[in-house]
Amino acid sequence: MAIARKFGDKVYRWDVPDLQAAAVGLPVQETSTARFNLDVDAWFGEACLPTILNVVHHMKYIDSADLNDPILLSAEGHVFDGLHRLAKCSLEGVQTIKYQQFATNPEPLEILAFEDFRKAKPLIAATLVWMEKNML
Repeated sequence: MAIARKFGDKVYRWDVPDLQAAAVGLPVQETSTARFNLDVDAWFGEACLPTILNVVHHMKYIDSADLNDPILLSAEGHVFDGLHRLAKCSLEGVQTIKYQQFATNPEPLEILAFEDFRKAKPLIAATLVWMEKNML
C-alpha cells in the first residue's frame, strides 16, 4: 500500500511497509488524539467510491487496528501510517495514542509536481492540500 503527502509544490509517495521498516528503533512516544483533525476524506476520492462495501472494508481495518502499535508521523508531524488506529480511538473515546516520528523523512518512492498530480486526481489532491494545512 502506498501513501502520498503534499509538502509545498510537490507530492511525495511512500510504500507503507518501507516506512514501517524504517521506523524500527525509533522512540515510542504518546500524544493526545485531539491533535489530529480527522474531518477529511482520506480513503476515497478517486481511489474508490464511498460505497457501503468500501466503507465496510475500512470498518474492518478500524475494528482490527491494534492501538498498541504506534502510528508513524513524518518529520513535519503528518500521519504516514495510522489513520485507522486514529479512527478507532475516535470510535472508542481513547484520548491518547502511541507514535513514532521520523527526524528526517525516508526517501520517497516518487516525487511528483503537485499541479500534474492535481490534474490527474483532483479529489485526492484537494485532500492532500487539506491534510497539509491541518497537519494530518
